[in-house]
Amino acid sequence: FKINTLKNGCNDYQKPANLYVLGNKEKKLPFKVLNGHIGYINVLDALNAYRLANEINTIFDKPAATSFKHTSPAGVAYADTIEKAYKNARGCDPKSSFGDFIGISDKVDFKLANYLKSQVSDGIIASSYDKKALEILKKKKGGKYLILEGNKKWFRENREEFREINGVVISQKSNNTIISPNQIIDGVLTEMKEHVYSCYDDLLLANQTLKYTQSNSVVIASDGIACGIGAGQQNRVACIHLAGDKCNTWNIKQKQTNKDFDPLYTMCSDGFLPFRDNI
Repeated sequence: FKINTLKNGCNDYQKPANLYVLGNKEKKLPFKVLNGHIGYINVLDALNAYRLANEINTIFDKPAATSFKHTSPAGVAYADTIEKAYKNARGCDPKSSFGDFIGISDKVDFKLANYLKSQVSDGIIASSYDKKALEILKKKKGGKYLILEGNKKWFRENREEFREINGVVISQKSNNTIISPNQIIDGVLTEMKEHVYSCYDDLLLANQTLKYTQSNSVVIASDGIACGIGAGQQNRVACIHLAGDKCNTWNIKQKQTNKDFDPLYTMCSDGFLPFRDNI
């Protein structure tokens, strides 16, 4: 069912561009447009950013935030408050998060909106908004800032997904898998389990982030923050370098404010990594 027209396709010259829902009798999208005019890449970023934020929220039962850029996460984090979660997510890779699309698992409050007022961002999707927060965000980008309200139930639903390129259609079952701590521990060698218990929260965060990061991909996490994300490379060694460089930059910034900063880092990949040039 055609729901709406998009302001543009992947490129400005790819018009017309439209928004549809598949197999939905109610003819409803899993989000409402509260402000702005949505584009093709906005849809991809919004849906993935919101799904990942909600999955991280489900795993840790804490507010979660994602910063997406060009269909991959630039930063992911969870924290005790939604403002801190997003600040940590944006702080993973500020250069990539410039002009990002934001995914928020919880309600956007005044503190987060007031922070976002001064940040360069293309749009946001969240479960709900405080009245004052919404007023602040609607003023961004001369009143054109894209604000979406997401449906929390939608991301848990099982469905068949379709993709069409030049008249060729492929499909697969939607990937709603959320890895549990037990699944990680069960796959670890007995003599290593003691070490894994100390970092399995970050293993969960990094592994879940990989699900939404263009392959080949590597994610390095520390203390609830995906501080190094390497995405979309033709080989995994390049991904390691990207993730490691971003992690090093993040590490230097943390040490500038805390000289005793000495974190434990956890690395995950969407592929098989037994090789020395990777590790």
